[in-house]
Amino acid sequence: MKKLFSGKMRWISIGMITLAIAGGAFYYYTKSAQASTATTTQIQTASAFRGNIVLQASGTGKLAPANQASFGFGTSGQIAALDVKIGDQVEAGQVLGNMDDTEVQAAYEQAKRSLADLTTPAAIASAQQSVAQAEVDIYNAKQDLEHLISSDVYYWENKVAAAEQTLKEAQAAGG
Repeated sequence: MKKLFSGKMRWISIGMITLAIAGGAFYYYTKSAQASTATTTQIQTASAFRGNIVLQASGTGKLAPANQASFGFGTSGQIAALDVKIGDQVEAGQVLGNMDDTEVQAAYEQAKRSLADLTTPAAIASAQQSVAQAEVDIYNAKQDLEHLISSDVYYWENKVAAAEQTLKEAQAAGG
């Protein structure tokens, strides 16, 4: 006699049982979800009346302002004029006060005089004369050095110095 649950029939039976279990689980889940959402919310009511609300609070800590602004002058010194009082409303860019600027004015005038002295024709001619004299001194120093050592040594020392300068520039450019 043939076995009742062999081969293909056994797999069909296992599939049917699995589907029945899955269907039962789905039904139980949907019914329990509907039951949990169906619970009613209790409404609480109270009578309204007029009166004063009295609240008190106490605690310790630091108070901090909601908004804070600070301002200052770019330099220190004496205030010559104050254009606002405590509690006045001010606007952005409004001048609040002026400082005593006599020392700054004196320094400015001195700088203007120094500039004028340096840009006179005589001062410019003197500076040009100093540059020319320095160029002559450099030329003479090179001639004296060439005379003290041979011209070949002088030539190669200049070549080495130029090569060293090129190396430093390349290293600086390369990082």
